[in-house]
Amino acid sequence: MPICVRKRVEPLFFVVNKSDKIFDKKLVDEKLKKTVSKSLPQFKGAYFSYVSGLKSIGLDGLRENVMKAYSNWNFRQSTSNLNTWLKEKLDKHAPPTNNEKRRIKLKYIVQLNTRPPTIKIFTSHNGVVSKSYKRYLENSFREDFGLLGTPIRIIFKSGDNPFTFSKY
Repeated sequence: MPICVRKRVEPLFFVVNKSDKIFDKKLVDEKLKKTVSKSLPQFKGAYFSYVSGLKSIGLDGLRENVMKAYSNWNFRQSTSNLNTWLKEKLDKHAPPTNNEKRRIKLKYIVQLNTRPPTIKIFTSHNGVVSKSYKRYLENSFREDFGLLGTPIRIIFKSGDNPFTFSKY
């Protein structure tokens, strides 16, 4: 009997302890963000908090970042705004062709759920969209709606073909 395992996805932020020992916080912040974005691109835009547990420094900033991440985690957007966003993205960068050398059409978009924000995009041609284009849409969604550090699920679904015959 197969076991269904659902991958749990949570918002992410980095907490740097012993910040009272850092002399040039701006330089350290730049280097750390650059290193994370280069070596861990999936965590691009994650929140960073600098704290000192011994001296209780930076705890308000940590609380603020936790609340921002929680707000992003519960993000909800109307279908009309999502479809406007999708049209802008399609005008800017059209989806690639599929294996049959036909352009995939992204018809419309709906938000299915929050925690994490989950969207479904209805497509043509079996819903096969390249990983790079999916990543483009994911990153654009994250940046355009200010959901930095928040995982996003995108599901592609194609409609049923009314001209195919099924066996009864």
